[in-house]
Amino acid sequence: MGKIAKLSKESNLELKSEKVELAIIDDLKKYPSEVKNMMSELQGINKSAGDLKAKLRSIKTELNSFAKKSSSASVQLKKDLEKFKKAAANLGINPSESKEYVDANKSFTDFVELGKAADRVYEDATVI
Repeated sequence: MGKIAKLSKESNLELKSEKVELAIIDDLKKYPSEVKNMMSELQGINKSAGDLKAKLRSIKTELNSFAKKSSSASVQLKKDLEKFKKAAANLGINPSESKEYVDANKSFTDFVELGKAADRVYEDATVI
């Protein structure tokens, strides 16, 4: 092999070696910005998680308030149903013949179901 060919081949190898080194350096250069972008993304996720936690706390507060109102209303309804039953019995009337009594009795059942549904929602909000 002639000296020029050998020198050309060596130069070519050196250039290839430098290209490989430069390619690796270019690869390494991308990591700081990639980490910065991922940190920014994680901060966004963390903010969203914080917002979600705050919303869940708010929902729990609303559910507690709802449960208290529902419980209070159902307790009062139960008392009123009992009063009506006694008054109807004193008058010799069957309470089940009164549309209002039947509707109120159904409402009591609905209040019980509402309470159960609220409990399920509360449990779901707590699990998250």
